[in-house]
Order: sequence, then structure tokens, then C-alpha cells
Amino acid sequence: IRGIQPTDIPKLVLIEQQCQEFSACWSAADIAAELDNSLSRAAVTADAASDEALGYIVCWLVAGELQVRWAWTLSDHNCLNCL
Repeated sequence: IRGIQPTDIPKLVLIEQQCQEFSACWSAADIAAELDNSLSRAAVTADAASDEALGYIVCWLVAGELQVRWAWTLSDHNCLNCL
């Protein structure tokens, strides 16, 4: 688990597209905006060998409380909504 990097955004958009049956897709701009949001905390689960993003979570930290905004992961190319 590590923080989302701007280079992860294209892979996260692909995950969003694969998971669109569960919700509206976030765009690259939406994900990038979360990285710039001071309330947002975002992390990816990454493959240990390749460092490729396999899933991610976006949370907001407000008044000492953590609100999960979005969480997705891929398992054998199947989408799992973690919420």
C-alpha cells in the first residue's frame, strides 16, 4: 500500500472503467482533483514485483473523522467494490 502517484492515474481510470457497472466512472480529472484536495487521503494497493496499481481507496479526513469516498480493487480482472 502506498500513496497514489500521478503516474497511477491512467491505471486507476482503467479500473474505474472496469467497475462502471457499480457506479459512475471517475475520470482522470476527478482522480487528479482528489490528489490536490487537502481533505483527501488516497492510496493504492500495488503489485510487489511490478508496482502496478491493483486497487485504490480515497478517503476524506474531516474534523478528525475519516470518510471513505471510494474503494475498488481488481481480483483476476473482476471488479470488487470494497464499500
